Amino acid sequence: MSLIEMKLQEFVQEVDAATPAPGGGSVAALAVAQGIALFRMVGQLTMAKKKFQTLTSDQQSDFRKRLEELLLLENKAFDLIEQDTEAFNNILKAVRLPKESPEEEAKRNMAINETTITATEVPMETAKVALQSLELAAPLFPLIIKSAVSDMGVGALMAHSGMLGAEMNVKINASGLDEATKNAYFQLIEALVRRGTAYKDEIIQKVNREFH
Repeated sequence: MSLIEMKLQEFVQEVDAATPAPGGGSVAALAVAQGIALFRMVGQLTMAKKKFQTLTSDQQSDFRKRLEELLLLENKAFDLIEQDTEAFNNILKAVRLPKESPEEEAKRNMAINETTITATEVPMETAKVALQSLELAAPLFPLIIKSAVSDMGVGALMAHSGMLGAEMNVKINASGLDEATKNAYFQLIEALVRRGTAYKDEIIQKVNREFH
């Protein structure tokens, strides 16, 4: 059974086991998926209200398009839950390759490097999905129903939390690569997080203003 086919309790119990995967990377991707789900929930609740029909046709069209794009991102996040665990397991397989001869050791080192790059790229993609979801959701805030602003806020927190978790996984995996490659990954993920944090802060500030 794949991770995303598990019941919620089964997935949590799979994480809560004496095995290294699924771990933080898969949990980060799940957090992003949950954040996106909340964005879409709020959007769908908003579209069901009569007030939505008072928006201009362009506003309605843009609103619907953003929800459609969020659905695609949600599905990507689900895929990344699986991919992260698979990427880590592939590193373990590479580490276990024989190294008795120079040829075997060279082959093993190449396999470790290749699988480590993949294991770095997967959480990088998780961070990109989180950023894209926050970019899509932030402009929706002025149009959503006020009774769901807290849900929008939790969605932003979850997407951002998943992004921060992805950042940690990028950095720990990239640390096993050569210095230039590692630094390139660090710079890219930190830039993504800065942008994502700005969107998250924008949403949370607007949510908090609704409570006064």
